[in-house]
Amino acid sequence: MDKQDQVISTVETPEQFVAKDMLFSIPSYQRPYIWPYEAIKSLFDDLLSAWKNKLPHYYVGTILTAVDNDGFYELIDGQQRTTSLMLLALACQKKGINTELTKLIVVNKKLRLRFKIRQQVEAYLNHLAHPIEHDNLYPSDSEIENDPYLKCLAAGLTTFESLLDSIEDPKDKNSEILRQKQRDFANYIYLNMRMVNNQIPRTTDLNQLFATMNNSGIQLEQTDILKSLLLKKVSNNKARYNAIWQACENMDNYFERNVKQTFGQTQSQDLKPASFVCFNEAVFFTEVELEKETAGLTIAQVMVENPVTVPSMGSGDGNTNKNKANDDIIQDEIFCSSIISFAQLLLHTYRIYRRQKGLEDFAPRFHSDQLLTIFDTLIINKDGKENVEDFLVCLWQVRYAFDRWVVKWVEKTSGEEPQLLLSGISQSDNYISRTPKEHSQLSMLQMVRHFTSDRNAQYWLTPFLGWIIGHSTEPADDIVRRQLEDIDNHLSLVHLTANTMKQTSFELLADDLICHQQNVADDFIEQYFNKDKGVKFGHYWFQKLEYLLWKELKRSNHQTIDEKIKKYRIVSRNSVEHVHPQNDEYGKELQPGYLNRFGNLALLTVSQNSSYSHQSVGKKREDFKAKPQYDSLKLKSMFDLMGNGDWGETQIGEHQTAMINLLKHHYKKTSTVFGASNG
Repeated sequence: MDKQDQVISTVETPEQFVAKDMLFSIPSYQRPYIWPYEAIKSLFDDLLSAWKNKLPHYYVGTILTAVDNDGFYELIDGQQRTTSLMLLALACQKKGINTELTKLIVVNKKLRLRFKIRQQVEAYLNHLAHPIEHDNLYPSDSEIENDPYLKCLAAGLTTFESLLDSIEDPKDKNSEILRQKQRDFANYIYLNMRMVNNQIPRTTDLNQLFATMNNSGIQLEQTDILKSLLLKKVSNNKARYNAIWQACENMDNYFERNVKQTFGQTQSQDLKPASFVCFNEAVFFTEVELEKETAGLTIAQVMVENPVTVPSMGSGDGNTNKNKANDDIIQDEIFCSSIISFAQLLLHTYRIYRRQKGLEDFAPRFHSDQLLTIFDTLIINKDGKENVEDFLVCLWQVRYAFDRWVVKWVEKTSGEEPQLLLSGISQSDNYISRTPKEHSQLSMLQMVRHFTSDRNAQYWLTPFLGWIIGHSTEPADDIVRRQLEDIDNHLSLVHLTANTMKQTSFELLADDLICHQQNVADDFIEQYFNKDKGVKFGHYWFQKLEYLLWKELKRSNHQTIDEKIKKYRIVSRNSVEHVHPQNDEYGKELQPGYLNRFGNLALLTVSQNSSYSHQSVGKKREDFKAKPQYDSLKLKSMFDLMGNGDWGETQIGEHQTAMINLLKHHYKKTSTVFGASNG
């Protein structure tokens, strides 16, 4: 075969992109850059974890390219990751971080990443790369806000800037330490981040290529390989444990429906909601012919018998071809999507299982790409302390608890924007139904944790789910909420201890942490929130205050609920807003230090922040009041304090004191960490 007709695969790093003067172009048929905050943070967290753990390299996936007549590598697949990498380099340059990664931005004073038909995008990125030379072509703020492509790029850049600032350890007070960490992290990406570049021949029929890519079948996942390895260790009733795995693995459907599809011989009339809490071999039966299996499943059998499907938000069911006759057991189906992957659920379950067995936490970092390494001890089981069957029974319990007590992305009605909601399970005659609940304290607090935690770990789930399945009877909602508040309080102050988040979350399974004194929390809150940190205040604390303010508003308005409060929910926010603007349109200035105080700040989405721009506080207040729902409850608190008067040093100080006192009261009132809980 002629080499010109072959696909050439190479492993590339950003350093090699630079050394080879590689130029990339986004073809006209590609969709705009659309990565949301969650996708960017997931990539960033992956890279940050790899750097902190000193991994020799970290793969971020594959790109598919074809060299055009101008020598550009046309990005057929992988433009979202490549554009994100460019935005990260631009964020480093904008923040003045002296890193090799900024070499990625330009080649001979021209952008390394070009856009064939989007001139405004090129103008925007050129301005970021060369702000003086391209100032006259820079799109206006309104153009950026109204152009979805520019808007996503601007939001991505802001997100990377914020994430770079979040590298700082709360113990490190020196800004030069932060700058050094940022530099080291960026240089790690430059040298150690790897992409597989599959370069296809110029003669390739792209239409045929896309058809092949879209119909190429199912890709083998680590979870499928793990399933095969674990089932080989099961000596009896392989079909039963295979079915348990299948019932648990489809995370984008409710557990009860999965169970009915995999345990096809179960009698519907025998089932009640409580039947699903623990696996009962006297209730749940598999197909009779599967019981004849005597050998462990091969990888090929795993793929044939248990295909991996990724249903869309509206599909509802990832196993539509199985046991259709049993579908009527679940009525009033609502479409849902999990906040974690099945691989992550396996890792949380394995930690809970190890604690049950009196074993230590697994040593590798908590990440789904470490799945096979982490489970190696269960597969090998040298000391005989572990048992695959026991683990799979534990997996059943954890999966039920997860669906019962953890929020999912839910579409209440078709076409509606999904919300993070808990759901209730009920029974009528022989039918079991799921109904989304209204926002509650428990769901709101979970939103805080979800949006501010490491997306690849969500450490809070280990102690939370472990505590749930440790109860023989179902606890009341309010008790569950107080337990999660306690877990949240513990994890929020990990930086005051010698532990990592991973260590603390595992120790919380047994409630054997050394108790902190109340004055430790008080001292931290007092010292931290009286600093002038500006955009470097942790986003977690803003979101936690949203939760506490929502609780207060619901309590004080329980008889006449404000319609805006009823619509309010905690969402992903990542842009710190200065209520008194940094550059007031009328030139009004605050006394030194007040601008960047916590009392002058609120956390908003990028688009919300952009809508307020550099307006005076009075104009911001009127815009805020005119909106159909509250952008931020902290912002509401500030404007309520302001009234029709002024927003200055006095008001900033009063609001800051109020927020500090609210946090102190919460830690004192709810946490068993600091003393007896009184709810």
